[in-house]
Amino acid sequence: IGDGVSSVGDLTGNTQAVFASAIAALPATGGIIYVKSGTYNFSSAVTIDRPVLFIGESRNGVVINDNVAGNVVFNVNMPNPGMTSGFQNVQIAIGTGAAPAIQITGPQNKLVLENATIPGVNVSLTGNSFASIIAVDCTFTATGASCLTVDATDSLNDSMFYRCVFSTATNATNCVLGSFNRVCFEACSF
Repeated sequence: IGDGVSSVGDLTGNTQAVFASAIAALPATGGIIYVKSGTYNFSSAVTIDRPVLFIGESRNGVVINDNVAGNVVFNVNMPNPGMTSGFQNVQIAIGTGAAPAIQITGPQNKLVLENATIPGVNVSLTGNSFASIIAVDCTFTATGASCLTVDATDSLNDSMFYRCVFSTATNATNCVLGSFNRVCFEACSF
């Protein structure tokens, strides 16, 4: 996405359709989507319905920007338990609303994050279920919401956060909220 030669779609306006088209072009088994440096403006959420790894050209060079306050940017909702999607070398920026950048709604879905800046992840599943997150060298921020939140009937299980920074604009006590089981925070700062 974004190389100006073989890009999927038009990158001049709201670009969530370009990302959605790139996901749809992958087989049901998923694949890798490379994202060139640039600012990608979204006006609505993109659903990730298959295993996808987004690899950005550089963490500070790839900015996925939510232009509408309060929007979720990516909704991870893959149909089969255990499916994994992820982001590497990207920065997601959100408007002034309290919505997280990434929301996991697929039961037992896994999210892998590496060298990314993410303003909030929410686990909000259908029924009583769990999700997993593996994050390395990431920065989790929040504006008016927690960096990581888990709905009351769900849990974050079998997850690891390594060399991650958790910060929030409100206070340090609401960086991580919800039910966690077998979750490791190693060399992280809050």
